[in-house]
Amino acid sequence: MFHDFQMKGSSTMGFRLNLDPFLQTVPSGPQGLDLAEETIDGVIKQIDTELAEFNPEAFAFAASIQDSSYGGAESAANLALHYNRAHEVIWKTLRGIREDLSSFQQACRDAKNEIIAADEESADRIRITRNAVDALASGSTSRQGEHDHRDAQQSQDVTGGRDA
Repeated sequence: MFHDFQMKGSSTMGFRLNLDPFLQTVPSGPQGLDLAEETIDGVIKQIDTELAEFNPEAFAFAASIQDSSYGGAESAANLALHYNRAHEVIWKTLRGIREDLSSFQQACRDAKNEIIAADEESADRIRITRNAVDALASGSTSRQGEHDHRDAQQSQDVTGGRDA
């Protein structure tokens, strides 16, 4: 979407918001959320730049169009009014989009922190379970019972290991 505003002195004030990098982001876990957060940062900076250019005071000075510029018809004042209203709609929409993106960015941060906490909790559970299994495994590999049984058999052998 590209829109031009004619400024005094024959220069143009343009609006361009490229969302392609944001839309092409493929999140995958916390790393994907980091990428989304960085992309959102870039879009917010771009919106901030546009908001600075679309600032109502700057617009009134640099890009406003006098009613007489639309001609002498009765509709000239109406055209000027709609032109100024359109600017106000763009200004307020950009501010709203910026707020929405900031909220979404915070949601990405919160989600990333929750995922990290869940991963750490899961790792703790796995470690505790592994320790329990290791304890059971080491307890079940003891051969003391077999050793004591053989010793007992041999100490009871009065023949010295020979058949009687």
